[in-house]
Parts: sequence; C-alpha cells; structure tokens
Amino acid sequence: MREIVFFGSSQSVERIRCNLINSVSRLSRAVGIVAEIEEATDPFFLGKSRGKRLLQRLKKLKYELRANYKANDRLAVASFNNHEDFFGKRMNIRLPNGAIAHSGCVAFGIERWAFAFLCQNGLETRRWPARLQRAIFRNETC
Repeated sequence: MREIVFFGSSQSVERIRCNLINSVSRLSRAVGIVAEIEEATDPFFLGKSRGKRLLQRLKKLKYELRANYKANDRLAVASFNNHEDFFGKRMNIRLPNGAIAHSGCVAFGIERWAFAFLCQNGLETRRWPARLQRAIFRNETC
C-alpha cells in the first residue's frame, strides 16, 4: 500500500481529493485497467462504530476505485479519503492562519493494480494495450 496524505482547509482538501479521483481514474484507463469510482466505507467501523460508518457514507468521505478481476467480482485498487479535521484536532496540526488543518489521502494497493491488470489483460504481453507495450518495452534508460 502506498499512500499520499495532504493537508489544508476543508475546501482545498476536497478539491485535491476530487482532482486525484479524476487523475487516478484516467491513469487506470491509460494503463488498460477497467475500473469505476464508487462510494465506500471503512471496514473497521463495526459494532459501536456503526454510526461512524453511516456518517462516512452520508458525508461521502470515502471513495474507492474498483476494478473487475472476475466476471462479477470487483477489487478496490485505490481509495480516496477525506478525514475532515479528525487528525488536525487530535495532533494539533494547524494551518499558517492558525486554523485546525483538515486532511485527506489517496491510497494505492500496488499489488492490486498488478492483479487487476493481469486479470483483465492476461499474461501475454502482445495482448496488452499498444501504448503500454511501447512504454514498457522501450530500449531507454533514465
């Protein structure tokens, strides 16, 4: 799992998250992975935390990019979260103007991207999208 965390005002965090959702969706298409953005909740909100799960869904605080890996089975390959001021309050993270910072993150399951790609495109490289073949098999160095 690789994660990018960002801080700012409520509006800037939501703008960054929205931009990342769009960019990562384009990236998945560019590399040949069919996937869709869907609202989601965190699985660790159980029992007494069920109210947090409902609030997360109502406020649309979590989205996932889910890719098909079987006919009717989907796997989250990325998630896009808005933590609101949760971490800012608990860790006293402040913006330059003194306001409590809001935060968000995007997380990538690297092995999930590879799994989804191989499930959708197969192991035979000649069947992979042409632009991807060109990018991978160029005889270039840094």
